[in-house]
Amino acid sequence: IAKAATEITYNKGEVIIEEGSTSDGFYLLLEGEVDIVRSGDKLAFLSCDDEDNFFGEISAIYPERSRSASVTAKTKVRCLQIRGSEVRYLFENHMGVRYALLVAMKQRAG
Repeated sequence: IAKAATEITYNKGEVIIEEGSTSDGFYLLLEGEVDIVRSGDKLAFLSCDDEDNFFGEISAIYPERSRSASVTAKTKVRCLQIRGSEVRYLFENHMGVRYALLVAMKQRAG
């Protein structure tokens, strides 16, 4: 995973993912906080201290789907961006990763 990951820093207020875009990166928060917003409605707040401190999993696993929400840095954010192809490989070949991502997606769907 480390070979496929790039560390990126975002400033407060900077858009990390834009709703409707077609990128497939998966993000793991290392530092900071983000807001998740869909159609102008705030869906969630994530912190690097949260157990589920990642986002972008749906588009990483299903690259043909556009981003379902925007993610904006609430504070200065440092994260790892992992290519979708690497996430898909792990999802398809490692049951522990598959299980963890499916559980998180189900919880986030409500």
